[in-house]
Amino acid sequence: MSRHFSSGILGWFGIFTALVTASHAEEGERSGWTVTAGAQVRRIDVGFRFDTPSPLALRGLFSRRSDVGPGDVGVVTNGSDIITYLDGTVGPNLNPVRDRDSSFSVDSTAQVVFGLQPPGADFSTAGQVTFHSTGTTYDYPDQLQSNPFSVDDSEVVVSPFLELQKNLFEEEGLSVDFVVGWSYLESELGGGPRTIATRTITERRTDSQYTYLYSLPSASGPLGFPLVYSNAAMNGVIYDADDYNAFGGFGPGDPEYVMDPQTLAANQISNRPVATLTAVSSVDLDVDAHVFPFLLEVRREISPGTFFSAGAGPTLNVISHDFETRTDWYLNGTPLATVRDSDSGTDLVMGASVRTALSVVLDEEGSLLFEVGGGYDWVPTRTVAAGNAVAEIDLGSWVGTFGFVKHF
Repeated sequence: MSRHFSSGILGWFGIFTALVTASHAEEGERSGWTVTAGAQVRRIDVGFRFDTPSPLALRGLFSRRSDVGPGDVGVVTNGSDIITYLDGTVGPNLNPVRDRDSSFSVDSTAQVVFGLQPPGADFSTAGQVTFHSTGTTYDYPDQLQSNPFSVDDSEVVVSPFLELQKNLFEEEGLSVDFVVGWSYLESELGGGPRTIATRTITERRTDSQYTYLYSLPSASGPLGFPLVYSNAAMNGVIYDADDYNAFGGFGPGDPEYVMDPQTLAANQISNRPVATLTAVSSVDLDVDAHVFPFLLEVRREISPGTFFSAGAGPTLNVISHDFETRTDWYLNGTPLATVRDSDSGTDLVMGASVRTALSVVLDEEGSLLFEVGGGYDWVPTRTVAAGNAVAEIDLGSWVGTFGFVKHF
């Protein structure tokens, strides 16, 4: 579209030049119109900023292992609980009278340790019954290391320009002109590729061993309590701690005091990396602009056949862009997926221009001149975004020009 637009502008300038030339031929005098055509040199600067991209879904990227073993099965809290350990069972209560006690069975008599009963004492010190359980659990912590970065790119471009001037005032070698012009520029810029993020998934294995301790009051239960343990059957009764301590009048610190069931745990943790995801981002930006200056220009003849001019005024900038971002994901170094995003559009932006020029007459009539010039174009920075990247486009630049001037 930009090339067609450029061709249209050139066509209109050509038609106007032809009309002005014809008018001059008919009237035999200068019309006050001037056409300038040539090339200009300027610079385009773009700053790119890359942010962390959206993460990929992890489903299906690696195999997850299931937990193994019963793990922490807990302890009984009332007479109706039933818990199965690796080496025995606790519950349910088999005594119809003492409904808060629990029966138990063990796989080995070594799990039962009796307390000592001093001579003449009514109660023994507390012994204990020990049970065990194990379990292995797996979880997969996800760690993201972000590396946002910025990078600049620029290009010096040479582009065509055309100007149409109308003389407003002229006296004693000094003239004031109104200038309307057009120039076109385009550039392709980019940034990257560079690593923007690294995501590491680790398999964390936790091997746990649980030991459950139940207090055992004595080898034979007190009056009103069932038998504590039968060696022959390898089973017995675990008394409710509150009932037993109340019966004997025991408190914390007494050797006969019976505690509530306890759980002891020992964990061993090991880590193994299972997946490393790496994101590499890059951008490409195509920019083109049509620049229309509207200037007041003052020109003076500084020596015979040599003119110096200076002008200033606003500019209308029609800026178009095509911005594309690309992020390549790698799994353990192997290409996995590519994510693309893009943005395009056209903006009308007001700016300003100042310039000077030096022109030299080339023919006897003084109607054809060669001109060189320079100046500065100020254009507000434009910001565009796509995906995880942002581009700041700066068309403001020092400008150099050279071309030919034709007076009609």
